[in-house]
Amino acid sequence: MSRPSSSKSEAAADAHVTLPPGWTKEYSKSQKKVYYYHHKTNARQWHVPTVMEAQNPQLAAERARRKTLEESAGGNTEGSSNSNSNSNSNSKSNLGASHTYGYHSRKLNNWLKAHLIKTKGKPRGNVLDLACGNGGDISKWNILGVKNYVGVDVARVRLEEAQRRVEGFKGLRFERWSFFKVDLGEEGLEGRVEECRREGGKSVWRWTGGDFRIGFKFDVVSCQLALHYMMQSKEKARNCFKTISDNLREGGTFIITTMDSRYVLERLMGLGGDLMDGKERVIEIGSEGLCSIKVPGETVRRIFSRDEPLTSENWYGLKYEFKLLDTLEPGAGAPPGSNVSVDLEESLLPLELAKSVMEEYGLVLQERLNFSEYFQKHKDDCTDKVDWRNMNVAGVEGNMEQTEWDISRIYCTAAFKKVRGAGGSAAGGVGHISDKDFAIGLMRLRKIHGAEAVNNMSREKKIALIKKL
Repeated sequence: MSRPSSSKSEAAADAHVTLPPGWTKEYSKSQKKVYYYHHKTNARQWHVPTVMEAQNPQLAAERARRKTLEESAGGNTEGSSNSNSNSNSNSKSNLGASHTYGYHSRKLNNWLKAHLIKTKGKPRGNVLDLACGNGGDISKWNILGVKNYVGVDVARVRLEEAQRRVEGFKGLRFERWSFFKVDLGEEGLEGRVEECRREGGKSVWRWTGGDFRIGFKFDVVSCQLALHYMMQSKEKARNCFKTISDNLREGGTFIITTMDSRYVLERLMGLGGDLMDGKERVIEIGSEGLCSIKVPGETVRRIFSRDEPLTSENWYGLKYEFKLLDTLEPGAGAPPGSNVSVDLEESLLPLELAKSVMEEYGLVLQERLNFSEYFQKHKDDCTDKVDWRNMNVAGVEGNMEQTEWDISRIYCTAAFKKVRGAGGSAAGGVGHISDKDFAIGLMRLRKIHGAEAVNNMSREKKIALIKKL
């Protein structure tokens, strides 16, 4: 949003104005200027509302938006407003379209995923949505017209929300859908998993033996902004890659969005100083801690070490803490921390090193683009349903701040193709064993050592013991 100008005469004129019903005068700390807020519609604007505007605040805000565009076209940056609202906004301190700093960057992410699904997905195909959460991408797959949808997540409560979303969907095109509660990094999804599927006209949750294979391979496997959580260890990462490969048909596509390790490396180098001193480094995007990537000294040392350089065998567990605020401070009466959008520990996925490991599972990198690169490459090849101009994406009306563009550069997208000849061994160094032999061996191990003891073993140990049977 353009920074407005203000004068003492304007402030004096506004001081004793009687506002129409529903409107209050607020103060923007970031812009250092008074603005006006309508509590029913969440509309915000710089100019004083009139009685007519109070009757239709959305129309008033739209009028202000048009005025801003006209002024911007003429080089005037005195005022700005926006008609969009966000019922989940915690604060009135930012005057962006949704009144949160992350709104437009989220819209950009949403458009990018929609375009990725549209161009890499397969109509009437089978899709596996890993770390699907509450089903935020279900509508995108429905628009594409996939035949079978399977969502997987570790959190039951989020899957239940996804389930309700599907059930309440008007014009649902899926012929079949189901959800599975399971940890992607655990043993290729073997053992008992919790499943939800439609049976007899209603949704039923139940425990099921074996894994989640349901009689077909998938044309597309998708993992959006989540794969970095499976990179804490070599075992977890390889188990995850094997799960993807096992369930993706030859010629199928694996698509991801994740933290761009190149961006992190670039920003760390830009901090200067002795990067081998063992000290924590903090990458800040925006002002006042709006977005930060806190990198422990050990991770920095591993990244830049010349004595023990990173290779395709030791890149796992490059931990960092990612924090993103919706607003600079909580709204009035809101609890501390309510303005925090993300505050999690993640692990880098350096694709330049990981791609050789993924190739062992038949997953060959086809394309990798930073979000900003992806937008520039594909912004002109949109269809109506995935046109960024219709999805409130950043910069459409000049109402996305540079900080939000900078936040978007944190991420990248990548697409892989499944090819013939996947290795399939998640152990990574203990030798290959077929799925059939592994399943039979597990049964024998459980009889010898007990089910609980075997379930707590690493895959490498299980394979080693099976080979001794």
